[in-house]
Amino acid sequence: MFRSIAIVFSTYSIIPMPIFKWKEEDLRYSMCAFPLVGLVLAAISYGAYSLLLCLGAGNLLIAGIMTILPLIITGGIHMDGYMDTMDALCSYGSREKKLEILKDPHIGAFAVIHAIIYTVTALSLWSELIRLDIEGYMGNMLFCLVMAGYVMSRTLSAISVLSFKKAKDNGMVSDLSKAQGTKCRLIVAAILILLIVLLCVFYGIYSLCAVIPAISVFLLYRRMSYRRFGGITGDIAGWFLQLCELSVLFTTVITAMIYKL
Repeated sequence: MFRSIAIVFSTYSIIPMPIFKWKEEDLRYSMCAFPLVGLVLAAISYGAYSLLLCLGAGNLLIAGIMTILPLIITGGIHMDGYMDTMDALCSYGSREKKLEILKDPHIGAFAVIHAIIYTVTALSLWSELIRLDIEGYMGNMLFCLVMAGYVMSRTLSAISVLSFKKAKDNGMVSDLSKAQGTKCRLIVAAILILLIVLLCVFYGIYSLCAVIPAISVFLLYRRMSYRRFGGITGDIAGWFLQLCELSVLFTTVITAMIYKL
């Protein structure tokens, strides 16, 4: 279990981990540990947000740091998948052509365009959320719901790796899926249920700000990946994770604006 945690953190974050030679059995619980990366990211983001507020930083500075912090901590691995997937989707080519684009190490114009759109959208939403939070609308709930999105996106991503059809038989996602045991599937499902229950207990109906967009994007992810690629890959999983987190942020901000009225 500890080796699985170390592997996941070393793969999906820049947080230093012990170095050792990986064995197949070390991957057995790796997807169970994936939500922990989201939990650590949420904790670091919460600490940075609180510190910046204490220092009297402006809304734009805080929003900028909250936008780039997930990219820094994850090493940009999920954004890389998002950009590759957008390049493939915007090619409107055959399934084989799209899969070739995902493997291409070169960056395309559509990847850059959509990365800019994503970043500007996230920055704008964070700026508005911080303004609403400082003004006291819905208290600290807004920030906590967005942080919950970091954990939920990774939990759902783990479920997809364990249960969705793969676009190809080789690659990181296929290897991870084959290495997981039945216990891992049960643990990840239990984590998702526990997370939803905790959100409902603490935030009541407002927990839907995180649950509904996350589940909706998850269903869209499955439908899109099956129709356009014949299954999922690591890049497409990264696309889902980025879009899921942005959707939770968007829904939370819109809900707060409606609440303000």
